[in-house]
Amino acid sequence: MPPKPRSKARIAIAAAVAVVVLAGIGGGVYALTASDDGKGGQADSQSQAPVPGGNGGGGPEGGDGGRGDTGGQGGQGGQGGSPSPEAPDQSPQAPLDKGYATDLGNGIALPVPDGWTGADGISSAGVQTGTYTCPDGSGKQCVKGGASSASAKSLKLSATTAEAAAKEDIAKNAKASYGGKTYGGITGHDELLSKKVTVAGQKGYLVRWSVDTKAKVDAWVESVVLPSPAGSGSLVVLRIGVDKPQTAKEKAAGPDDSAIDEIVKGIKKSDISGSVSGGSGQGV
Repeated sequence: MPPKPRSKARIAIAAAVAVVVLAGIGGGVYALTASDDGKGGQADSQSQAPVPGGNGGGGPEGGDGGRGDTGGQGGQGGQGGSPSPEAPDQSPQAPLDKGYATDLGNGIALPVPDGWTGADGISSAGVQTGTYTCPDGSGKQCVKGGASSASAKSLKLSATTAEAAAKEDIAKNAKASYGGKTYGGITGHDELLSKKVTVAGQKGYLVRWSVDTKAKVDAWVESVVLPSPAGSGSLVVLRIGVDKPQTAKEKAAGPDDSAIDEIVKGIKKSDISGSVSGGSGQGV
């Protein structure tokens, strides 16, 4: 007997949790805490990876302009300039799609690699891993890596093709993830990749940078853009940020740039359908 499909109510309830978790999350690196200047965090770009009570991915979970400090998950670092909310009181619910973080509105699901956590959302989804004390002496927690999705429209990109949008977004992604006070700002970058890529069956484009920061926490930053598999005609942006390991111990623990390839390769069209009004996915 085929499994009974999830009800609309189930999706709505799960979404309500995700809304709380994702609030303040931006792109690149994620955190739930607010950005120091209200601009550099993840919130404004919405590309950060959401994790209840955790950081975003690549920066202070809720920090200022880095990737995210562990105040939560969407704040800091990379994108979020909005104040970071407290971790939700509700217990995290099971993911809408096991092993994936589902972005219901944009029609994609991000794989959650081993050792990573993820959260569903109405118009954004994200994954993140590895917390550590941010280098700015604030005592906040940053994350080693994270990825989050958002529409090109929500990120205020003017480009109308995947290639142009990826090239437009990469600098914004880098600044949101590592350009704030948490990492002392970006001191330089090199373009490593700029190429066409097929993601979730769609013809997209990716741009990857290697960025150096004043705090000596260097990183890989990547922007991937593809047409929404949902057939809406809109573009979906995936922002990824991963710290570069500096010691043998960090290299052994990971992640490294192979995690970026794993996430991009594993993105799929969302299998979840139904009404999403009232909430979005849930924290994992």
